[in-house]
Amino acid sequence: MKKMVWMSALAALALSCAAAATVTAQTVPQPRRQQMRARVEQRVQKRFARLDQNKDGVIAKSEWRRNPRIFDRFDANHDGVLSQDEFQRLARRLAHRHLAAQRR
Repeated sequence: MKKMVWMSALAALALSCAAAATVTAQTVPQPRRQQMRARVEQRVQKRFARLDQNKDGVIAKSEWRRNPRIFDRFDANHDGVLSQDEFQRLARRLAHRHLAAQRR
């Protein structure tokens, strides 16, 4: 009988610790780097949506208002449009350049 009580108490303690760990993991904020990355990705998506004037899910060369050579460089499959993946690649490269320039 005592063994049963102790086993029940230990099981309850283990479950409460697991629940507390789950709650703590959910309430502790993400590291700053992950938060910043999430904000940047959100801004990139908003920028993409603004540049995609006809809302067809891609940025056509006719919608691009910047240097056409940049468009051509990042149009990886040379189909005349920037997909969201191609645009994110462009944004990442520009962000890396910006960060490198700040470090100098």
